Amino acid sequence: MVLALKKKKLDQMFGMFKRFHAHVDGTGIGLYIVKKIVENAGGKINVESKLDKGTTFKIFLKTNNIQQLSDDLTNSKKITHGK
Repeated sequence: MVLALKKKKLDQMFGMFKRFHAHVDGTGIGLYIVKKIVENAGGKINVESKLDKGTTFKIFLKTNNIQQLSDDLTNSKKITHGK
C-alpha cells in the first residue's frame, strides 16, 4: 500500500489527532509525539511525499543529543513499568 499526501497537507500532518487516511488504523497522535521528541532533542524532521510513490520521513539528530534521548527513553520506560 502506498500512502502519499498532497503538499498542502504536509504542514498539517504533525498536528495532534490529524488523520488523512481513514482506511489505515491509528489515532493521529503518533507523528505529533515523534515531532515533539525530535524537536526536544534539538533535531528536525523532513518530509517528502510523492503521489503514487509514497512518503519519506528523515529524522536528523545532533550526535551529542542521542545519548540523552536514549537515557530519557530508558527512564520513561522504567516509570511506565513502575520500576
